[in-house]
Amino acid sequence: MDLSSLSAQQLEGFRRRAGEKLRDEYGESDTIVIKDPRICRFYPFWREVLVESGYQPFVIIPVREPKEVAASLHERNNLRVDEALSLWRRHVEDAEIASRGQPRHILFWDDLLQDWRGVLDALRHNSDMRLFGNESEIDAFLTPAVSLHYRRELKPADDVSMVLFERMKTIAAQESSGASFKASVSHS
Repeated sequence: MDLSSLSAQQLEGFRRRAGEKLRDEYGESDTIVIKDPRICRFYPFWREVLVESGYQPFVIIPVREPKEVAASLHERNNLRVDEALSLWRRHVEDAEIASRGQPRHILFWDDLLQDWRGVLDALRHNSDMRLFGNESEIDAFLTPAVSLHYRRELKPADDVSMVLFERMKTIAAQESSGASFKASVSHS
């Protein structure tokens, strides 16, 4: 999202309304979760709003196999596979670029389905987040069956998408081996 065409007054109006929306949605909560795949397209804007509202953002980038995303978008939204892969690449690249140098954790859908406890342990290690939930309910919900296209025989993703997917694995490995940030997500 290119905000450069907005005047300072317009941008401040958007920030003010976004801050009001945060207060309306979350009140005085010290920890909030915003889940929207499109937020990566305008995260720098929301990051400013969050910081101005007293939050310390911690980004979690969920990454799913590109061919599974393409199959899902094709089935649900009737997108051509090449369009779906292009959209996947744009969202993943935008999320990675916008969150560089900031507290974050990259997690992979496959890892979450196979060992959600290990994924949450790694997330706890990279942040000061308090994570909780009913483990038996999580076990019952978070299975490969929750993902319609998980490990199905699908048309392979294009080379560009697979290079990006592997690059995200490399970045995640580097960050988890010591290049990651310890973060707090508490409201000041």
